[in-house]
Amino acid sequence: MERAATSRRRRSRLTALTRSFGLGGQSPAPPPSASQRPDERLHTIVSGARGIIYISELGPLGRWTYVSPQIEEILGFSPSEWTSDPGLWARQLHPDDRSRVLAEEEADAASSKPGQVFESEYRILTRSGVSRWLRDTASIVETEDGTLVWSGVLTDVTERRAIEEALRASEERYRTVVETASDAFVSIDEDGVVVEWNRKAEETFGWTRDEAIGLRLTDTVVPERFRAAHGRGVEGFLRTGGDDVGGRGLEVTALRQDGSEFPAELSVWLTVSQGVRRINAFVRDTSDRKALEAVTHRAFHDPLTDLANRALFTERVAAALSRRADSSTATVAVLLLDLDDFKTVNDSLGHAAGDELLVAVAARLRSCVRPGDTLARLAGDEFAILLEDLDGRDSAVAVAKRVGARLEAPFEIDAMEIAVRASIGISLGQSSDDRPEDLMRDADVAMYAAKARGKGGFEVFAAHMRDAVVKRMELKGDLRHALERGELQVHYQPYVTLDDESLAGAEALLRWHHAERGIIPPADFIPLAEEMGLIVPIGRWVLGEACGQAVEWGRRWPQLGRLTLSVNVSARQLQDRRFVGEVADIVSTHGLSTEQLVLELTESSLVEDPDQAVGRLLELRELGIRLALDDFGTGYSSLGYLQRYPIEILKVHRAFVAELGRHPDEPALAKPILQLAHHLGMKTIAEGVEDAAQVAALRVLGCGYGQGYYFARPLPATELGAFLDERARRL
Repeated sequence: MERAATSRRRRSRLTALTRSFGLGGQSPAPPPSASQRPDERLHTIVSGARGIIYISELGPLGRWTYVSPQIEEILGFSPSEWTSDPGLWARQLHPDDRSRVLAEEEADAASSKPGQVFESEYRILTRSGVSRWLRDTASIVETEDGTLVWSGVLTDVTERRAIEEALRASEERYRTVVETASDAFVSIDEDGVVVEWNRKAEETFGWTRDEAIGLRLTDTVVPERFRAAHGRGVEGFLRTGGDDVGGRGLEVTALRQDGSEFPAELSVWLTVSQGVRRINAFVRDTSDRKALEAVTHRAFHDPLTDLANRALFTERVAAALSRRADSSTATVAVLLLDLDDFKTVNDSLGHAAGDELLVAVAARLRSCVRPGDTLARLAGDEFAILLEDLDGRDSAVAVAKRVGARLEAPFEIDAMEIAVRASIGISLGQSSDDRPEDLMRDADVAMYAAKARGKGGFEVFAAHMRDAVVKRMELKGDLRHALERGELQVHYQPYVTLDDESLAGAEALLRWHHAERGIIPPADFIPLAEEMGLIVPIGRWVLGEACGQAVEWGRRWPQLGRLTLSVNVSARQLQDRRFVGEVADIVSTHGLSTEQLVLELTESSLVEDPDQAVGRLLELRELGIRLALDDFGTGYSSLGYLQRYPIEILKVHRAFVAELGRHPDEPALAKPILQLAHHLGMKTIAEGVEDAAQVAALRVLGCGYGQGYYFARPLPATELGAFLDERARRL
């Protein structure tokens, strides 16, 4: 059989696959079970495959670096014997085939390039000297170090060869061989009616021979899937007599008697005897092979979007840089995309809606790249694009602009329009010294630089950007020790009753006075504390400091009444099973009345685990602690939270307060929010009040309390004392 080459590229490399899943074992694996890990299931499938899976160096005397355990069953040699003796394969070739096969091997190796697939059939001698026909299907793949190797499968086709010979010899011998074949044999006439059906077909399909004779081809395959896979219906296949696919594998979805489906491969050939045409096929159940392909695909693709994952993307970046070495003018670019404010979608609409949005984003990104480019989802809301053969920087920038433009149109998720923007970092590979990890790191640095300049933009990496990353790492290191060094402080911002501007309470706000950098804005270090898991101990400390301060207010200024203390609570604190007990202990230790304590929550802290959050909040209410929803109106489903959770106080976000008192239509958003709170029996606090006009407008709208610079800025405890003194003197 002549060796044929094709140029289709495989989606993954068997070399990487065997190394990733540890396919070095030499003994057969047990049947796969539900409890096995993906690597164990892969090993099971490979070990249970019918053919001999192998990897070898190029050339007729190339060393075999891997061979699966089936070699012992088929040829009688152990895998270790086969891989330790470089010349064993050539010596075992049948003398009548040896010169042809070795010449083909040498020619194929000389003209090889990654992605080519070769097939050949030849005889090989087993350990006992018996000749077996093998079909050798191999592709040339590139390893991580750039070496080209054979990656293939040896399938024992001795029985098929014997059947072909038997068909030429006699009908009686044909029947004997067919009945003992290890694959199902089916023969149909020109009308698609089954006329032959062997014992293996009975086992494979479930019909006995008597039941099967007279069935139509459409009874044993799924017609619509046949058309989808091969571009024509069963009728068209019958009209050609199958001669246009003769000898080649035809993949179909087959049907068993019980109606269940299974993937199958047909080896088809046409016979004509005395003017009677028959389409014959050996049918092999390929469920195991398909399972192996599925595991391979999952190993290198993101399960949600089906894009390349980090492992495959990194491998392709390496391959692109290797190819670039042959062309000094070509540019390789990596674009790293991070969706801005994606956490808000997850927090407000839930993870299912977030996943739906990610799939929709992936679909749009596909329309922004060329067929040869690689699009990947690396993690969470982080995507990456690999571009090859670019003219230079401008070509990569053009793609980034195209991505930004495609993402501008809102996405419709859960009957709601959601606007998405992406911050994009670009790194360029133009040097022979570039490494995949360098390009991906630099793209990440550039992406953070884009975020820092304003969301929804892009930046091309420059060396000075690394300084910002270093500073961020240093800030994280300093934050670990900020509490023990006494650099963290609690400031307090008072809020008042709007009717008479009498003092009602104060909100505790965390501040960081860095020993060298001065005041660090909360927006810079609070997210770091969340990311590092420090927010729980820091939040515990803030609560203790604030409760102690509130007790001091009551002791020193009893004429001011029982002032309320508000403390912010993060999502991580609410998830901590010890949180409610710790709050109770702190309040009890300081002797603070629970009615004076208000815990402020954001919508994001409630949606991480809604059922758990409800339980925590009910426990807090049982202690007598009041709950407030902060920054109301900035999420996607605030009304749902108001109805589900035991919230008593609503804090109106400063964005709805900013324009009050300036335009005639100013209450358009603030008014319904305040009306909703009034209808639900909630108290309301307006945030960000900065002038008397806003105070007057809020009074008209019926808002109960106000907080902002108009009344007082956030003050350290010592300055708050002076403020309270002045307030007490007014009484």
